[in-house]
Amino acid sequence: MTAGKATQVPVIVHNTGVEPIAVGVNARTNTVQTIQPVAIQGNTTVDLPEVGSNAPVYSVPPDTSKLSVATSSSVPAQIELQGSAAGIDVLGDLQAAQNGSTVSIATISEHTGFISKGIWFGSVQEIGPFGPSGAPSGTASYTASMRTAGFDKAVTSSTNDPYANSVDPNGGFGAPAVIQPGASAVVMVTITPNGAKGSTVTGHLNLVTVPTLPTGATGIPFEGTGEVISVLPYTYKIG
Repeated sequence: MTAGKATQVPVIVHNTGVEPIAVGVNARTNTVQTIQPVAIQGNTTVDLPEVGSNAPVYSVPPDTSKLSVATSSSVPAQIELQGSAAGIDVLGDLQAAQNGSTVSIATISEHTGFISKGIWFGSVQEIGPFGPSGAPSGTASYTASMRTAGFDKAVTSSTNDPYANSVDPNGGFGAPAVIQPGASAVVMVTITPNGAKGSTVTGHLNLVTVPTLPTGATGIPFEGTGEVISVLPYTYKIG
């Protein structure tokens, strides 16, 4: 493939299920990286006591083995990290916060395999007890990192990437192909190579159901897990 020259490849997706599916393409490299996720909703700097709607929400893509979220607060506080289905709830060190620590870290990871995809919620709580006036005013800031496969920026598609906003604040929610039960859709994948002549590029396309609905909305009225329905490996040489 020639550097800078776009090549389109059709990918046919057939829905064998009994419900409609909204499908997007998530193009990834085969190299694992430590990447800073961005909040797709809420803020990474909040006032304390925290209002729930101000807390950051992260979209964790497929191929992620570890997610860590930390807070640094002006008063002793503890972070909480929760998956979209509320089945996983990870907390920072309570004893450290009770002893006055203003830094709290919550981590979810797998030694083999990957953590749950899709929406993860952060929140931070001040440590009491408090008097009649309630918790004192303060501030907290969030930072996050994840261990995951890199995003292949040379690959785009007609559905866009519903996980682009995991790492790009302007990535959007994708434009998925909605496929009815028993029907098929053609997704056009475009590869525009960039790199040194003679180099070989390997990666994989994750065909996924979207993790957030409705696609393109500024709010998130529904959270899913963004299931991977197929993985298509690819290799090409830049000529």
